[in-house]
Order: sequence, then C-alpha cells, then structure tokens
Amino acid sequence: MSLHMKDHFKYLDSEFFKRWIESDEPEINDYWETWMRENPDKAEELLQHKAFFKAIKFQKYARSASMVDDSWKRLHHKIAPKHRQWRTIYKYAAILGFFILTLFAVRYFVDTTEQPSIVELPARKIEKIAEKGVKLTVQLSDGSTIRLNSGSKIRYPEVFEGDLREVELQGEAYFEVTHDAMAPFVVKTNDTYTRVLGTRFAIRSDADKVQVALVSGKVEILHRKQKGGDQTNQSMMLEPGFKAICGDQLFEKQEIDELHDLGWKDNILVFPIAR
Repeated sequence: MSLHMKDHFKYLDSEFFKRWIESDEPEINDYWETWMRENPDKAEELLQHKAFFKAIKFQKYARSASMVDDSWKRLHHKIAPKHRQWRTIYKYAAILGFFILTLFAVRYFVDTTEQPSIVELPARKIEKIAEKGVKLTVQLSDGSTIRLNSGSKIRYPEVFEGDLREVELQGEAYFEVTHDAMAPFVVKTNDTYTRVLGTRFAIRSDADKVQVALVSGKVEILHRKQKGGDQTNQSMMLEPGFKAICGDQLFEKQEIDELHDLGWKDNILVFPIAR
C-alpha cells in the first residue's frame, strides 16, 4: 500500500501518535496496540506512518518567523548572482500576465448573468426517546452503541463527519464508544461535556447536576459553572472505577457504586434503604 506525502500528516493532530513516535512509554504502546487490534484494516497504514516519521527523525518544534526570514535571505543571496539578468524579463512578464488575467476576469463577470450557488447542508440529526418503563439501544454510524434508560433522550447526526463525534443527552445512558483517535467522541449534557476516544461509561443528567461514571478507558470532563454573571470552566480526568458529579455548587470525583450507578443497564432495580 503506497501513501501520498499529505496522508502522513493527518495523524499529527493526535498527541498520542506524536508521543508514540518520540518515546517508548508502555502506556502509549499499549494504547496503539489496542487500536490496531480494534482497527485491523488500518493497522498497516498506521505502522507506515510511524515508520515514515521515524525515518525523518520527527522533531516537535516550530521555527520562528525570524529564522524563516533569515533562511530566505541566505537563499536569495546565493541565487541572485546567477539570475540577476532575468529580473527585468520576469518583471515585464509579470506585468503582462496581470493585464491578461484582468481582461479575462472582466469578461467573465460581464458575460455571466447568473451563477449557481452551492450550499453545504448539515448532517441530518436523529432523535431517539426511551419512553417511561422502556430501555432503548441505539447504534451510531461509527459502530458505537448507546443504551438509553427509560425517560431519556439522545440526539445525534445520522452520519458523523469531520474530526469530532458529538451527541446530546437528556436523562441517563450507557455508552460503548468505538475507538477513533482521529475523531474524539463528545457527549453534551446541560453545561457539561464528556470527551472520550473509545471507552465504556454511563451518564445521568438531572435538572441540577450531571454524573459521569467510567467503566473502562479514560474520559475528560469539562463543566461550565455559572455563578451570578460570571462563568468559569472546570475540567477533570477520570480513571476507571470513578465518577464525576457536576453541578452549580459542586464538581467532585467519587468511587463508583456498581449497583446504584450501573445496575439499571442490567435491569437491576436498587431501592434506597430508609433510615
């Protein structure tokens, strides 16, 4: 399989990919080995990208504007003696070319009475509702699965496009997200955003708070907290076995209670004990 130069750079948006090239961290190696097992059709392509950047000794830095300017000056100094005699020719050729292009542009706009307009339509949104007393399983276009608890609602695009997979949840749902390092999966609930690459987790959204319980993988929680006229953003990384509770007055991490937090998806009803 041959790859064009531009294909190599599409993976550079992933910090996990850069770290994989630059180091031999066991966590990063395990991450990509898991990804290749889950995406066997893309494994060979991924290894070719890694080999390409290893071969050119990929470095994570950016050249300053002054360095670029100095390079151009040195290059100009080297080639100027050889091509000075062509400067006058190039100058008049550029002027002539400008006038020719101007004439064509004027003729085009004068002769054209009406041009068709191209409108890009957004992907169609689908909304699924689990009625009271009913649980509903939803399959997304990327292979991810969502199990809605009764009285919950999920809204998502018919087909995911671009580098972000985003859905909106009201109520409670359990997610099994297909891994895709190039397109993170984001769940929006009230003022809270849960960002993942591929994992299993549950979210419960109430009127005053949102709870995210992580079963496997890793997720990042971004919560927008409103106090008076001020808004602050808070973020938290979750590890398996923990949950985040987000509300106007709290933003904290706790251990998961398997029965209370996840029992519903297995049809287990948990009743609080009166004290």
